[in-house]
Amino acid sequence: MPRKFWTRQMIATEVLRLHEMGQDLSWTCMRQEYGYLLAAASRYFGGWQEAVEFVGLDYGAIRRVDSWDADKIVKKIKELYEQGHDLSLSNMVADRDLSRITYAASRHYESWKNAIEEAGLDYDAIARQKTWSQEEIETAILQLHDSGEDLSSKQMDITHQPLISAARKRFGTWEKAVAHVGLDYDKIRKREHWTREKILNRIKALQEDGESLRSTYILKRHPALYAATQKKRYFGGWINAVRAAGIEYASRKSPGMTKAQLDLFRKQRRLDKAMTMK
Repeated sequence: MPRKFWTRQMIATEVLRLHEMGQDLSWTCMRQEYGYLLAAASRYFGGWQEAVEFVGLDYGAIRRVDSWDADKIVKKIKELYEQGHDLSLSNMVADRDLSRITYAASRHYESWKNAIEEAGLDYDAIARQKTWSQEEIETAILQLHDSGEDLSSKQMDITHQPLISAARKRFGTWEKAVAHVGLDYDKIRKREHWTREKILNRIKALQEDGESLRSTYILKRHPALYAATQKKRYFGGWINAVRAAGIEYASRKSPGMTKAQLDLFRKQRRLDKAMTMK
């Protein structure tokens, strides 16, 4: 049901929910069934593509679903099955390259389940989610903590949904899972996770380590940092934060930049210029 009031987090959560369901997230399909979500994304993110990319999905792959016809989908499913790939929906949508097949399947067969069965496979045997052991959950939580990730449930629901779901299932709540590995969840929940200085220091450290500072890379590898830079009280955008750190944002010079990415870059440049003139 359409919501009368939205927040960026609510929109991001809804995008991820639809993504995990195998919903075709192309603008054309969303307009037919989820026009209210498109409108909310435009208001809070500046556009549908921006909202999709904010949660770490490849919008370019989503737009390429038209290149997949019904026969090609079935053929690819059989090929992946013979190669021993995990064809569960959760695994497919988690892979940037394979996720576009699930989008295409939802368009041609209405669901991933129908596409699997059209390929002559047993969906019940395939439709399984990753089984997290207690040790894997504990290790993942500690690794995220050591890397400086925001471990609040609000952020984890957006950036690490499979992990927090597994932790809740095994420990009852996310707070109990965090406490189980020896961390104080009250401090995690109450502390100020990011400051302008912390953000700038992290950006400089990434540059010194030789990591790419392109927004698409940061969104995928450092989602919490990227999300922090979007807040108006900090920088209002990744590019603004990079420049505030004294670094020239050179995404425009990237040889692998697509026309869509270039258009988005130019749009951001115009917004940056408008903000500077105010």
